[in-house]
Amino acid sequence: MQKFRSWLDDDVYRIRIWGTDDTFSLSHEQTLHGTHAGIVEGKHAVAGAVRIVEAPGGWTIEGLAGGAALRIDSARAAVVPLVPGLTFELGEYVLVAESERSVALRRFLQRLVGWGPHELSRIDRGMQAVRRATAGRGTLVLSGDGDLTSIARVIHRYTVPNGPFVESSPRRGATSGSAWSTRNHPIAEEAWAAAVSGTLCVSNERRPKRLATLLPRQDRSTTRVQLIVCACAPIDPVLSDSIAITPVAHRSREELDRVISEYGRDASEELQARLTPLGITATFTAADHAWVRLHAASSYTDIARATLRLVALRAFEGTTLRAARILGMSAAALSEWRARRRLPDYQ
Repeated sequence: MQKFRSWLDDDVYRIRIWGTDDTFSLSHEQTLHGTHAGIVEGKHAVAGAVRIVEAPGGWTIEGLAGGAALRIDSARAAVVPLVPGLTFELGEYVLVAESERSVALRRFLQRLVGWGPHELSRIDRGMQAVRRATAGRGTLVLSGDGDLTSIARVIHRYTVPNGPFVESSPRRGATSGSAWSTRNHPIAEEAWAAAVSGTLCVSNERRPKRLATLLPRQDRSTTRVQLIVCACAPIDPVLSDSIAITPVAHRSREELDRVISEYGRDASEELQARLTPLGITATFTAADHAWVRLHAASSYTDIARATLRLVALRAFEGTTLRAARILGMSAAALSEWRARRRLPDYQ
């Protein structure tokens, strides 16, 4: 059986104050303590201070001058490895350990929720919800409009990229999945078994029978399943590990432009790896951006799909067959999508 690996496997390189963008790079052994003026780095141990040390297996954190006061993930500890997502208290502050992958996931969640200062704590709570779900200690709930399964798939790529992504929809038959469709098992037990070391995605409104009976197994098992529930209706985050997705229609023009730009950048980076051997550069142009804003910005899924297809078509100067091949979809499906739209000029 494949060993469970998650986003928690990459190296921590900085810490950040909870609910802010204030960060501290980890480049050497350092002693930190919290004051009314902020986080201070010092040479001497004081009550409530922590020491961060680079060890052969990565960074560790230990409480100093009464280490029992150190609270790690709301529990007391003396010395622990510093892993992505781990939180610890320092005076009146809560700090979060971050890695490249966790930072990238946080940026993706900001794209879906918002970049304002009042959203920062919501994002951090969402990150902890993802962390618990990845470790099999909770269920991540995504609430909002539109196709949330595609958002769940992106979270899956950040957290357990080498594991299977499986849906369990009683309304669909069993399918093996493909480049453009998700593997589905309508029976909960079969879906759970297929999703081991990966993600199981279900609809809150169309949950498979007996799903709830499988959850206690996770506590007694060495295997893990990241369970993501997609809900159309908002769910109180106090009652569940939920992330409320801000509808595209509620985003300001400036925010929408930033959303499109980030999806365009993602599309270019994703396709560039496939285009480099062909000597082709992936680009998302201003004309593409304007077209997406006018014609394909009804949902995050529409934006993601349109940016990826536009980048592929531009790479091959509008040749549908070659663009479809690089996208991993059928030429007929891409032709049908093009036929319903007046796309930008590729010359």
